[in-house]
Formats: sequence, structure tokens, C-alpha cells
Amino acid sequence: MQSKLTRILFSFIFMSIVFMVFTIGYVMNMKTNIEDSVLRLHIIGASDSAYDQELKLCVRNRILSDFSSVLSGCSSVTESKNVVMQNLEQIKSAADDELRQRDCYYSATASVEECQFPTKKYGSLLLPAGKYYALNIKIGPALGQNWWCVMYPPLCITDTSVEISEESRERLKNILSYEEYRLICESEMPDIRIKFKIAEIIGQYFR
Repeated sequence: MQSKLTRILFSFIFMSIVFMVFTIGYVMNMKTNIEDSVLRLHIIGASDSAYDQELKLCVRNRILSDFSSVLSGCSSVTESKNVVMQNLEQIKSAADDELRQRDCYYSATASVEECQFPTKKYGSLLLPAGKYYALNIKIGPALGQNWWCVMYPPLCITDTSVEISEESRERLKNILSYEEYRLICESEMPDIRIKFKIAEIIGQYFR
């Protein structure tokens, strides 16, 4: 009797481990595909002073105003990344010009890099921590707080909130699987919350 209970216990433990490994692998694949399907915007202020943080937002507004339309016709993250790389000099010039207009003589740098991001909420969209490609803009010594956004698929941005537009939702549905879309857009659903937590933990330590 005891031997039978031991076998049942070991079988239960074994199946639990298999299920856990399968779930982690499944969520890790989803997270990796999400990372590879999104291009983000990352701007680092010169310092944490109120003045430098305001400059950072001015540069953000200028970049989004000047270059959002350039990306609006892109149909994939690869195309968006290529368009941004082709326009890096113009992006840097626009950032520098915005700084000069505000009597600031910092220089800006612009590059497309793979950056580590924490878990970040954009309106109803919640992206897990991980490495994402981003247009990375540094102002001066770049010692201040960061500002993040998503350039592809584009988000609708205002001064007070960041909300994903219906058009962007449709693009996300087209480039992500049903489960991947649910992971980041329905992360508060009970059946998704555990998967998102796994993705968040994976994003902090693995890629």
C-alpha cells in the first residue's frame, strides 16, 4: 500500500515538473516573439534636474512629431527598424535642433540598440521585462531618468497618457499569436496573470 502511494506521489511530482517545464518554455517562446515584434523608443535625459527632464520631453515630442509619419506605413518591425536606421542622422539633427531652440548646448546621440527594459504599462498594454530593440536617444551625459514608448506598432500619445489605438491593436493581432496578444493586452485576466508573471521573471533573467 505504501509502495503504491509512493509511486502515485512520484508520478504526481514528475507530471508537475513536466507541466512546469512545458509552461515555462511555452511562455518564454511567447515573450521572445513579443520582444522581436516591437520597436521601442528610449530617451535618456542629461540629468534628473527638472530642466533636463523637461528637455527630454521636448526632444520626445519633436522626434514623435517629425518621424511618426515616416513609420506609419511600415508593415513589420524589421521594416520599421530599417527605416529608423536610415534616418538616424536626421533623428540626431532633429534632437540637436530642439535642444538648440531651447538654448541648450548638449549634443544628442541616436542609435538602434537592443536594450533591457523593465515591465512597462502603456495604457491597457503591458509589456514584460526583457530585451527589446529600441531607437536609443541619449542627451548629453545621459545620467537622468529614462522615457519609454513604442514606435512600432505605433501608440497614440498625449501629454497625460499613453493609449494604444484601435489600429495598433489590429496590427498587434496580425503580428502576434492569439495567446501572445492576450498575454500583453489581457494580462489582468485570471488565466493570463500567471503566464505574465512567468514572462516577467524570465524577462529579468533570460533572453
